This record gives sequence, C-alpha cells and structure tokens, in this order.
Amino acid sequence: MPLSFAKWGVDVLRIPGATPRTAELAARIASRSPLCVLPGEESCGPLADALAERLGLPGNAPELSTARRDKDAMARALRHAGLRHPRQWRRDDPQALAELAAARGVFPVVVTPLSRTPGVDTTVCEDPQEVRKAAETVIGGRNVFGEPNSHALLREFLPGPAYTVESVSRDGRRCTVAVQRRHTRRFGPYVRTDRSELAEPDSAVAARLVAYTHDVLEALGVRNGPSRTELILTPDGPVLLDAAFRLSPDVLPGYDDLSRGVNQSDLTAQAFAEPQRFLAEWAGRGYAKLCEAQLVDTAAGFTAGPDQLDQEAVDAVEALPSVYFFDAGPRGNSRTGPPGSRPVTGVAYTLHGSARQLEQDRSRIRELTASVARPLRPLEPVCTG
Repeated sequence: MPLSFAKWGVDVLRIPGATPRTAELAARIASRSPLCVLPGEESCGPLADALAERLGLPGNAPELSTARRDKDAMARALRHAGLRHPRQWRRDDPQALAELAAARGVFPVVVTPLSRTPGVDTTVCEDPQEVRKAAETVIGGRNVFGEPNSHALLREFLPGPAYTVESVSRDGRRCTVAVQRRHTRRFGPYVRTDRSELAEPDSAVAARLVAYTHDVLEALGVRNGPSRTELILTPDGPVLLDAAFRLSPDVLPGYDDLSRGVNQSDLTAQAFAEPQRFLAEWAGRGYAKLCEAQLVDTAAGFTAGPDQLDQEAVDAVEALPSVYFFDAGPRGNSRTGPPGSRPVTGVAYTLHGSARQLEQDRSRIRELTASVARPLRPLEPVCTG
C-alpha cells in the first residue's frame, strides 16, 4: 500500500496497534493533513472508522462498524436490507448449541466464531457432539479485536460453489477488481481452498455476484475503500459467508495487472488521492480477464511436516512456465490447517495463456510441496464444480 500511494505523491503514516484514545490520536493525525484512514489489519477497522469520522474524511458508516466485523450483526443488517444471508443461531453455552443442532436435525452444520479468531477454524459438524466440541474451542478464545468470544455461532451448511469478490469504493461508487472462483475440498471438519481462479468478468455468474456484493456493501455502510466478500452461489442465489474491509490478503500488484489489468492496492490509492479520476475512469467498471490465472494454495489439506520446503523444491516450483511468484510460506493463516497446526507452504501465483499449462503446473506444484507435509484425510470435494 505505501508504494501505491507513493505513485500519487502521498506518504503513508503507520499507526501502531497500541494507540492512545481516538480523540488524542485524531488530533495528532490532523496536523498531517490526511487524505484517508485505512485499516492495515482487520482488527484496526473500528479505529479507522472512528478516526475517519472525527477527522471528516471519506470513510464508512461508523454506526455499522459492528455489523462489519460481527457475523451475527452482519446477518441482521442483511436481513434488514432484504438480502439473502445464512440461517444462524448464537449461544453462549456449547451444550445449548449442541441441543439446538440436535433439535433441528439437519446436518452437516457449521460452527464459527462471531468474529475472526486466530487459531480457531470454522468447523463443519456432523452431529451434536461435534457441535459441542467445536463450540468449546470457540468460546473463551479471543478474536482479532482482542475481545473474548462469549458466544459461538451455529450456521446452516450452504451448498454451492464458493467465490470471492474484490472491490474498491469511493463515495458509494465501485469498481470490481476481481471475481475469483474458489475450488474447495473438505478434510474432516475443515473446508480448504485448493485453488482460486479468475472468473470471466462478462459471465452471468459474475454479474449476479457483483450485483449482490454491491447490495451487501450498501447494507453494511461501505462507501469508501477496499473490500473482499466471500460468497456461496446457492441454487437460490448468492449468500454472504464473510467479508473484510481492507486489502485482499492475496493482492500482488504486478501479477494482478498482468492477469486482469488492475490491482486493488493501486486502485485504492487512486480512489483517495485522485477521487475524480477514479470516479471517471473506474466507477461502475470492472476488471478484464487478460489470461488464465490461478492462485494455488499449496498448503490445502496438509498439516506441518517435520521439515520446511527445501530450496531445491522452491526453485523447481519457481521454474515452472506459469509460476509468476511463489510465496513458500509458512503462512500464519488458520484456514490452512486445524487449530494448532502450522502450514509448511504458501501460495503459488500462476498465469498463462493456456489453461492446460496451468493444470499441468498445478499438478507438479502439488508433487513438489507435498513431500514435507502430512496430509489430512480428505472426505469429499466441496463446491469444486
């Protein structure tokens, strides 16, 4: 992000996690004539909202700050706007949640924290005992905002392919930076992303996802800055699983520019540094698919093995025709393993004119990175289409 703002002659001031009260911090920032306040991490979202409001800067509705970070409040906001959302129930007692699941009698179900919690995965449960065990893991932990998890959330398990939609907004007008199809597999109680591939921007599916995402962002008071929504395309239409209101964790500007002609980091900087230009050039528009592109999650379905990936294997991955960049990890991301596990590898950014070449390279990447990891037991593909 600093490099993106530097292209417009704008300096970035980093605010450490331990900060004084909002009023004091706003007074210190005001002397720098700021253009915007953006969260570098999800945990900084509420502070960024409050500072933007106090400083009179373009931001997002502070009264909906809780709805942007709490899945239960998020669903209520969507329901109020008449939008589809998962059916879900919150409880502060694991046994009560298990009894609720038993009374419904519909499995599988999902147990998840209300807000993102380090080291705690979203868990797919097949019976009430698994629900209780998963809820015990959630309740008592602390989320990314430093708050204790007093409740766990029971959700319906949604059928259908998984997608992400990345956007940049300015004054409520938006550019769609990417629609990604997430191919996932289920490993025991966990659903893992095997790979993400760039969707055709002019497809009917992309149009439905983008339209729904726009309505979601409106319902959550998102008018400025980057966002990333995680969706399931059910038979009845798109449904929001989760959302984050910062840069996508997979942004890689050079790769994104080559594969889709735009990247979320540079576009976010332009939206604040040159808003009129952003509105004229990008608002209401979207990305182009310039080639075949996949992000291969090389840790999908693995826990940590005894060794790190050796340099010979890293070099072999990087030499493959479609590999633009290989982040060999390890990645501190709870979605790549069960609680307490440490992923040994990261993500390969691949692009090529040939879809066949991408598939050949993905198979080879799997061979090269699987040698140092212990596989989880796969149950079934989920949403692989």
